[in-house]
Amino acid sequence: MGRRLTLNRREFIRGLISAGIALPALPLLLEACSSAKKTAGGQLSSNQALTIGVTQDEYVTSGPKSYLGMYPLNVNAYEPLVVLEPDYSMSPGLAQRWEQVGPNTFRFHLRPGVTFHDGSPFGAADVKYTFDRIASGGGGLVGLGTDSTVVVDDMTVEVTPKHPNLRTIEEVVHPEYSILKQGTQPGANVPGTGPFRFVEYVRQSRVNVTRNEAYWGTKAKAASITFQFVPDDNSRSLALASGQLDVARDLARPTVTSLKARPDVQVVSAPVGLYSAMYVNIHGKPPYTIGADPAVRLALETGIDRAGLIKSVFGGLGVVAQTRPCFPLHCLAPRPVSSRAPATIPPGQCPASMPRDG
Repeated sequence: MGRRLTLNRREFIRGLISAGIALPALPLLLEACSSAKKTAGGQLSSNQALTIGVTQDEYVTSGPKSYLGMYPLNVNAYEPLVVLEPDYSMSPGLAQRWEQVGPNTFRFHLRPGVTFHDGSPFGAADVKYTFDRIASGGGGLVGLGTDSTVVVDDMTVEVTPKHPNLRTIEEVVHPEYSILKQGTQPGANVPGTGPFRFVEYVRQSRVNVTRNEAYWGTKAKAASITFQFVPDDNSRSLALASGQLDVARDLARPTVTSLKARPDVQVVSAPVGLYSAMYVNIHGKPPYTIGADPAVRLALETGIDRAGLIKSVFGGLGVVAQTRPCFPLHCLAPRPVSSRAPATIPPGQCPASMPRDG
């Protein structure tokens, strides 16, 4: 969920990969350097047209679960109420501020003076329309119901999920909660409020966006961006090396290793944003009861060489996370509330209390 594609070229790229919930874990962007597309000092030209190679087209294009232009590829044409920063902190987006006003109710004070790409004003009715649309598709992670979103006034809404959810603020940062103009569906030439206008979508081929000159925030540096769908890793790599792409995203790690050696390619990696874990069923019914044995769980915990896996399988692109809880709490809060450090017992060495045949 990149926030705003602005400033110099490196910051532009980081803007794309800082989307925590919008991109895969450890995404890699590779930039082919071209002096013709940079000003003196490496700055991105204000009239530059960028071409970015991405993976396969996974958009759902119709129905209440269509998030074309939002997710899984966020083209920055639409914006959420709250923005997720690279350090997993929350900052104002289309909502200037928010507060909890009830046990499970959150009030959003909307940003004044924002307009959609067609010049129409943004307001509370657009938020309600968007969230009601999400509710009609199941409510998403937040758990929105058809009566969850209430308009307080033209620039204020209250949201009450249909189940207790104190993580509502952290969850509405997802691109799926980006705000649509009332009465519209996401798609090309459908107005949003973001730093780019969604101009064209050709299924399995490309998405084109152009800079929003009337953007309420800092204007994007690039004049336009073409996101080109190139599913094959080798094809994306070759297109980057040959100059057909300015940026290639999510290349295979072996490919990245070889491209790092090229002086005309810059590799940019995102902070860790996805957690991989092994889950053990401790409530299984016969014959699936082995996970109920604490010694077996301890054997799994201490017998996996996490650092070795990161080095050999992930090419060093990862960090060892806590064993419990089952996801890194820093993804949901400024700092972990509680955690358990990874086991430090060397692989293959069992504690004295663990059966050797466990």
